[in-house]
Amino acid sequence: MSGVRSVETPGDSKPFRIGHRYGTEDAGYIVNASGVVDRWLGSDRQSSLLANLYAKGLLREYRGAAGPAYGAEVDLQNFHSAGSDKVLIANMLLWGPGFYVSSAIMMATIVQRLLAAAFAPEQH
Repeated sequence: MSGVRSVETPGDSKPFRIGHRYGTEDAGYIVNASGVVDRWLGSDRQSSLLANLYAKGLLREYRGAAGPAYGAEVDLQNFHSAGSDKVLIANMLLWGPGFYVSSAIMMATIVQRLLAAAFAPEQH
């Protein structure tokens, strides 16, 4: 999507409604493939998609003992953002909660786990 202007969670069957340069799209998943991530979540250099998710509270900054720090607050068991169980994190925003994520094998492992969880059949 080009020129993300807003991210809404309408609560219907689609978890996201994205306003962008060419209109509005409903999406079950959003993948930030822009390659742009500033480890400081509130940075003015953040992509418009991440800035919108942060402004809506769907992404929260990681808070260490000394206060706000690099990265996003995330559950490291399932990589869900602390702000939403609909937002999963697999990029440099994982830096704050516990580890430096840069190697291709580490990122591939995280993405593999995210995809398996997202597309696994529901268990009752």
